[in-house]
Formats: sequence, C-alpha cells, structure tokens
Amino acid sequence: ISSVLMFFMEVTILGVCVERLSFINGLLKYLKNWHRSVLYMGGNGSVLGFIKTGRKRLFLTDNRTLLHEVEPLCIMDFYVHETQQRRGHGKELFENVLQEEGLSAFEVAIDRPSSKFLSFLQRHYQLSSYVKQNNNFVVFDKFFTTCSHVDHGRGMHRRHSLPSSMHANTNGVTAGRTRGLRMSLSPLKNNE
Repeated sequence: ISSVLMFFMEVTILGVCVERLSFINGLLKYLKNWHRSVLYMGGNGSVLGFIKTGRKRLFLTDNRTLLHEVEPLCIMDFYVHETQQRRGHGKELFENVLQEEGLSAFEVAIDRPSSKFLSFLQRHYQLSSYVKQNNNFVVFDKFFTTCSHVDHGRGMHRRHSLPSSMHANTNGVTAGRTRGLRMSLSPLKNNE
C-alpha cells in the first residue's frame, strides 16, 4: 500500500504545481469524491497509472439537440505516468474497466478529457466524432445511436439506477488485488 500512497503523493504534487492546490486538500478531495478507482501496478509493486470511474446522472444532448437523462459509466480521471506512456499500459487499464462493465468504449461518458485521451480513443477505438456537453462531459455519437440506456424516441428519459455497490459510504476505502498487476479500490459498503 505504501507504493499506492507514494503514487497519490506524486500525482497530488504534480497537481499542486499545475493548479496550486495544497497536498492534503488535493489528496483528501480525490479520496472523498471517488466512486471506484483501478490502479495499474508494475511487477515491483510500483503504480504505473490509474482510472477513476463511476455512474453519474447526466443530462446529455445528442447531435439533434435532443436532451437525454441517463446514468452511464463515467470516466472521471485516467492517467498513466509519463515515463510509462505509449507502452500499452493505458489500453490494458481502459480495456480492463470496459470488460468488467461489459461495455464498449463509445458507451462511456468522459469528464473533461484531455487532448491526449481523445487521441488515445481515436487511435485504439476509432472514436473521433463526439458531442461536447455543457457539463464538460464528452460522449461519442455512437453513444446515442446504439446504447441501450438511451431512449431512441423523443429523447429525455430513461435512466438506470445505481448498482447496490454504488450506494456506499465513501468515507472509507477497501483495496484488494484483482487479476494480474491491478489493484481495485472501491468505497466501503455501509455494513463494513
């Protein structure tokens, strides 16, 4: 776990330099607001990257300007350490999340994606045509035409409820090893 803390410290220190946030405030804010994070770890236990996901109720506009209320899986944050980029770690991490959720890349909403992340999605998933939303999320055109959670009629409606695991007390965190080199971090459940 110490390598996990060191990774968060490094990421937060980078955030301090860029956004002038204090270390403690940045780390606590990150830990308090997460839904689920998956860490990608190297063979020696060092953290190479992470992805933060969760379901969020969103009002999204399609390319016909119809409004849809949906609760898709959202990618809140996605990062691979600069020294480890372009080695397949990001694709493996992203694929792991998609596989666990049973989704395709076009079925997720992405919160404020960087130009690097958009290039990554274009290169690996041929996703380039998207609708930028007023809430700073990006959803790709295919999201509205093929996803089961979108009402294809007049717009505005169907939404999924959160899975029971998402109704959790986010004051604590559980950690456990998953397949291979990944560690999954999730909020504690109310009864834990």
